[in-house]
Amino acid sequence: MEAEVINALSIIPSDDRDLWVKMAMAIKSEGLDFEIFNDWSANAHNYSLNDAKSVWRSANGEGGITIASLFYEAKNNGYIPNSYIEPKAQKPRPITDEVEKFKRQRRAAIRAETILDACTLATFDHPFLVRKRITPRLKPWLCGNRLIIPVMDITGNVHSLQSIAPSGKKKFLPAGKIKSHFYQLSTGSDNIIICEGYATAVTLYTQYTPNSSVYVAFGAGNILPVAKVLREAFPDREIIIAGDDDEVGRKKAKEAAEVINGTYSIPKFQEDEQGSDFNDRWCLDNPEDDR
Repeated sequence: MEAEVINALSIIPSDDRDLWVKMAMAIKSEGLDFEIFNDWSANAHNYSLNDAKSVWRSANGEGGITIASLFYEAKNNGYIPNSYIEPKAQKPRPITDEVEKFKRQRRAAIRAETILDACTLATFDHPFLVRKRITPRLKPWLCGNRLIIPVMDITGNVHSLQSIAPSGKKKFLPAGKIKSHFYQLSTGSDNIIICEGYATAVTLYTQYTPNSSVYVAFGAGNILPVAKVLREAFPDREIIIAGDDDEVGRKKAKEAAEVINGTYSIPKFQEDEQGSDFNDRWCLDNPEDDR
């Protein structure tokens, strides 16, 4: 129930202070804690922690407000139970309390598991897969029209999700922990390959390194944290960083390779060619290929 409440709240606007009282009552009626209410109310343009605490303390069980009232409000704003909710632009709120940060990450992980349970498997005609000309060995998840890729730790626990729209636009669940986590696309006995994105990873194991274990780090900034985790887990395996051919990608690939005593590889492009990763390189090299 906690994950469903968090998911439903994410679509309810929080700028109406009268609605704060109603939602606080609804959340309390289910025995859930203040942090859930606070995370939601913090998206209001006039949010203050003291106001949120005051509303929470004043909320009581009078007036017949229950958790059903929360879901009714969510459905009026377009909520579909157990669906993926597009993350809205949120007011930045620095988290200085490590306990609060951990709680928010835990709730994000619960929500991620709930969304995954409601997903179906994508078909290979999804516009993103078609445009990238990739055919994964294992189909990614699908929620609505978005591909869903889990962000996992070394033991297989899900911490967040990355959604990929048909246009290729990518987003993560708010508050989910990404650092040092990844998604493993293939398991091979040769090298370990770490790259930035999903399409690049699929291209690597289907076209370049079929016998390697390929991991998605979800961005250049997470390459080194992931490499450290995998080096600790596999001290004797060769690890290759498949970086992107841009300033940040080259820098982070080289840095990670040096720290974990691995190697790195960067695709090369001519001045008149558009692209930066191994998927772009393969598509340019195989213009007639029909997947």
